[in-house]
Parts: sequence; C-alpha cells; structure tokens
Amino acid sequence: MSQYRSVLRTVAAAGLLVLVDPQAGGTCAATTAGHLPPLVIRPNGSSGLMPPPAGPPIGTELGAYETTTCAFEPGSVLLQPA
Repeated sequence: MSQYRSVLRTVAAAGLLVLVDPQAGGTCAATTAGHLPPLVIRPNGSSGLMPPPAGPPIGTELGAYETTTCAFEPGSVLLQPA
C-alpha cells in the first residue's frame, strides 16, 4: 500500500491525472503517458473518447506532457481503460 501511495503522489506531482473542475463549468483536463484515452459517458447515453496527446512514459524524462480539456457535464462518467 505504501508503494502505491508513493507512485500516486509521483504521478499527481507530474500532473498525469484527470482533473474535473465543477466550478469552471464542468471542465475535465487530462494528460496521458501513452496509455489509452479515457471514455466519457454522458447522462443522455452518448459516449466518446477524450483524446489527450500521448506523452512519454512516466519516469523517462524524454519530453513534456500536453493537457487536453473538454466539457464534463454533471452526471457524466469517466472510464480509464486498464
């Protein structure tokens, strides 16, 4: 558990998480390290991939990560493939 916590802190410090800001009108910002993009399922049943640009693998320090922002309405679900 402590190893998981340490990895999560490292990833969070690098900004490689999805951030949802309900105060900013329900925006969602995401960055990837080459993994599959998250799927957004909206309350009306429609869905779509959130396509953030792929960054370098975590820990390689081979470049920067870009962030993609999209609308994230209340009741939406964000799924990250494993």
